[in-house]
Amino acid sequence: QYHRYTSQFSMFLRLLESAHHQFKLGLISEEQLLSLTATFMMHLQSDAGARAWRDIKPARPKDFCEFIAQFESGAS
Repeated sequence: QYHRYTSQFSMFLRLLESAHHQFKLGLISEEQLLSLTATFMMHLQSDAGARAWRDIKPARPKDFCEFIAQFESGAS
């Protein structure tokens, strides 16, 4: 079950990472990016989401991880 969740989590994470990149290029608004980020942070509130993020985080770009870290204190 964790593997299936991790696959779904990874797909959403890639969507958010893409949105973050698009925001940096000026292609989407901050409001759009923060909407996706809020949904992602809801996942981090679960044990499975927190575990998946810990497992996947080392493979993600540093600037993206720093962006997510801004919101993590409110996730726990």
